[in-house]
This record gives sequence, structure tokens and C-alpha cells, in this order.
Amino acid sequence: MGAAEPTGLAQSEWRKGRLHGIDSLPAGDVAVGKAIMTYADEVNTNRNSRHWVRAVQWVENILFSLGRHYVDDILISRLSRDTDGQQSIVQEAADNIPKPVNDLLGRYIETNIALLTENKPIPRVDAKSGRAEDEDAAKLSELTMEYMWEALDLPEKHREIARIILHCGVCWMEIIYDETLPRRMTAPKTETAETSILPGVEGGGGITIPVSREVPLHDERGRPIYTDNVEYGDISAKIISPFEMHLPVNHWWDDENMGWVMREYYTSKDLLLDRFEKKPGLSLTKKDGWHLDRLKDAGSTNVKNLPIWWWERLSDIVEGPGPSLYVGTPETWEGFTTVRIFDRKPNPKWPRGRTILTVGDQVIYDSPKKRGARAYDPRWPTRWHPYIRFRWEAIGSMYGRSLLSKLLPKIKRVNAIDTTMI
Repeated sequence: MGAAEPTGLAQSEWRKGRLHGIDSLPAGDVAVGKAIMTYADEVNTNRNSRHWVRAVQWVENILFSLGRHYVDDILISRLSRDTDGQQSIVQEAADNIPKPVNDLLGRYIETNIALLTENKPIPRVDAKSGRAEDEDAAKLSELTMEYMWEALDLPEKHREIARIILHCGVCWMEIIYDETLPRRMTAPKTETAETSILPGVEGGGGITIPVSREVPLHDERGRPIYTDNVEYGDISAKIISPFEMHLPVNHWWDDENMGWVMREYYTSKDLLLDRFEKKPGLSLTKKDGWHLDRLKDAGSTNVKNLPIWWWERLSDIVEGPGPSLYVGTPETWEGFTTVRIFDRKPNPKWPRGRTILTVGDQVIYDSPKKRGARAYDPRWPTRWHPYIRFRWEAIGSMYGRSLLSKLLPKIKRVNAIDTTMI
């Protein structure tokens, strides 16, 4: 089947974020990737878009807390000009990026992180009934939840989420069963013995019977020998920053009018090839919605045109005073591309929802209708995406309000008054 060419009307709708029109495109169609790219390019190249303006405020808060006394002119030129070189409204935000700071703000942040994350939640699961099997199932569920709390490193992730909320006002966590995630299984190595020995009567020896059994193996020092097998598929919990999230225009999170959600992140093509290459035990077929043959044709992306560039640069940012924002590492951007994961709400054309994974301009995964969205489960039909939102509330908005930005004027006054006392 040939790819459907988008009409001018469809292109206009996609640019506005009305991506429900993708429902009419068949699974795996290259036009699906074009639709998602059309929307993303419109948002990312328009320096006056709501996503860009929010990103500027988040960058302002982050740089302030890192002790930036001066701001590189790259920041001003990147944020304050459109693609045609004209000044944009973002110039107002760029002009207000704070310069002098001290560690008072850092003390405030860490104190609040401790307050927000000091309590470890105690899992409680109510039994369906008073029957013994339901009581046992509830206790087992509580033990499983307590184990996963540590196994997924949630204490540290919650502290990091608190930091993001203080700077940006909102953060997400993606909890999903990832079928490409390796899981190592360790068990005692055994060999098959053709006979088994039963204990004899008192005072007598054992009785040998012709029944095979598995016997644990030991090394020359008597220590058990273990196997190390790799299986694929495990639960993952990832922190998702607001720089990466695209949402439709809507008041309330997860209500009936929120028709889709999309995550956009930057990564190396080599990492993607390593993740999706053929391995024993990993089955990713076209029948299941995978189009991995297109991965080699995925193009690179100039991340400097995207708001997520600022999130990526935090990995190399230099804290403290100085004219440079980050360590120059241009070689690390060779062969990088943009990955977008689009989750569509269940609808008449896709009753179980839909998940689309694009790499560059290529559709790598498009869930079949019988599978539906990656987080969909018939037992919980309203749960169609894997994201949990954390935020400091902002009235009538799916986003949040940064505690840091609201305190900037007061902190500046305190710093000015107490400078001689520090």
C-alpha cells in the first residue's frame, strides 16, 4: 500500500496540534511520521510558541539556582530570535534572566527536597474479601510494592522529581513494562542425575531408585555455580522532564478532552541500534507493529532548534560564576536523532488506543489495533498512557507553577540585605 499524501488541510490541522486526524491513517504508514513531525516542527521552530516560552522560564530558574553570574550570548541569541532572525517576545524573558546569586537559594531548595521526600510510603492493599486466599494476595501485593520501591530506585528518583518541580513546577514519571529491557536471571547451575536416593529405615542406608533429578553443581572449593541468563521484558520507571513533554491545549490532566500525549527526547542512533538489534529471546516483528528495517534510514536532528536542547545541555553545564554555560562537547552530537513517542487515547477508530514511536522522520513502531496503546489494559480501560504527573498546582492548567520563580524577587531582596552578613 502506498503512503497517503497529506492534504493542505491535514497539514494545517497537524500544525495546530489536532493530531486526532492520525486515526484515519493505517498502522505503519509513513504519513503517520510526517504528521507527528509536522506538529513538532511547528512547535519547536516557533520561538513564540507556548512550549518555547515555558522553556525559557525553566532555564531562567535553573541557571539562577546554579549560580550563573553572567549569561553567555548564545543563550540570548538562541532564545530571543525567530528562525528568520527577527526579535520575538521571548526577548522579554531573556532580558530578565538573573545575574547575581549566592547559595541562599541552594539551601532553600535542598531543604524543601528533604521535606518533600523524607517520608517513605507504606504500601497498603485491601483484600477483596475476608477469605484466606484474598488476605494472602493482599499481603503479597504489599510485599511486591515495597520491593519495587527499592528495585526501581524510587527514593532517589523522587528527590530528583522534587528538584524539577521546584524549578519547573511540573514533572512526569513513565512507568511501563518495556519488552526491550534486559532482565538477568541468576539460578544455581544443575545437572541431571539418572537416579534418586530415598532415605532408608532407621539404622540402614539409603534406597536408590531409577528416578532422575536435578543436582546442584559446585566448584572445586565447594561453592555453588550459578547460571547467568538474559531475558527481555521488565518494568521501568523513568523521570520525564517538562522539556520533553508535549500536551494538547486542555484544562485538566487525564480528562475526556485530553486526546493524546507525546514525549520527545534526544539520543544517539548507536544506542537505538544496540537496543533494537536482533538478540536471542527478543522478538520484535512487523506483525506486532515493529518496522525496524527503517531505523537505518532515520535522519539526524539539529537539537539546537529544539527546546530540549536546554535540557540536554544540563548534563554538561558548569555551575558557579563565569561567562560559559557549559563544557563544549560538539563531538557528542554527531549521529544523534530525535525520538518521539505518541500515545493516542482510545477512540471509535482505535478502541484500545494507539502508540507510535518515530525516530527522526521514520515510523519504527505503530501498535496494531488488536494491541492498542502500550499502557492499555482491558481491565483498566481509562489507563491508556504510562505517565504519572507530579506538580505544584496551577489553577486551570495541566502544567504547574515553579516555586523558584515565585520567590526570585524576595530572594534577590534577601540577598541584597544579607550580603554583608554572609
